[in-house]
Amino acid sequence: MVTVMIRRLIVFLFGDRRSGGNDAQTAGQPEGKRDGQNTVRSCCNSYTGNRYDRKYRIFKCPECRQKLRVPRKMGRIKIICRRCRYEFVRKT
Repeated sequence: MVTVMIRRLIVFLFGDRRSGGNDAQTAGQPEGKRDGQNTVRSCCNSYTGNRYDRKYRIFKCPECRQKLRVPRKMGRIKIICRRCRYEFVRKT
């Protein structure tokens, strides 16, 4: 209850920053949707590569299409799928 009141006070004082534009243009659109995209998610998904991703390589199992994360720079290794137990060899 208190957090709702605080949130309403912040929106009252500073305005709704999620709108991202003129309210007259976006009056008929649902909250969070502007110009055909979700404004909240668009800022989060723009960053794709980070340091953690460089340590691993992602393969898909040829049988069940499960994504498998394998450490990089290990040479040719035998990968065993955890879902279907299929074994295949790939270079990391």
